Amino acid sequence: MSAPAKPATARHRSIGAIPGSSSSRVSLCLAWNCRFQDPPNDDPVSGPVHPTAEESETLKYLCLIYEEGAKVDALPDGESAAIAEEDREYAGALQSNGYCAVSGRLQPAQMAARIHVRNGSVLISDLSDIGANERLGEFCLINARDLNDAIRIAAKMPRARLGWIDVRPLEECGLY
Repeated sequence: MSAPAKPATARHRSIGAIPGSSSSRVSLCLAWNCRFQDPPNDDPVSGPVHPTAEESETLKYLCLIYEEGAKVDALPDGESAAIAEEDREYAGALQSNGYCAVSGRLQPAQMAARIHVRNGSVLISDLSDIGANERLGEFCLINARDLNDAIRIAAKMPRARLGWIDVRPLEECGLY
């Protein structure tokens, strides 16, 4: 059999006279046992503050890097090679810092195929109808905090100077 609970121990403190009171002194009861031992959220921080799961979660963005054909074709060989090297260095830096999941250059559209499925039939065509002035030349799957962070990363990609980059957020579907 357990012992009955002890009543809360209290101390009394005199706080002075209250005007209009019959007593010249009023006692205030201060409880020693309180439901809240420490004020909530008032503890000093003794270690590093880590963001919540929602704050630290990164999203995936697909950067589709398009090139203006006329600009790329007009580049001298030396400048083209320098941009390619700068591109590899930036992609390596992104990968080593955890921003880039995968990236790659695409072969010319003449090497690709377009697939259409209509009424159960598969239609295959080449990409000869794609304009030579706008070429999808590269892709990069990046991890970023938000769209602004993804834009900041994409804007520093060397090939952005040769065309433009579409930055598209990926929908999480649990497959990857």
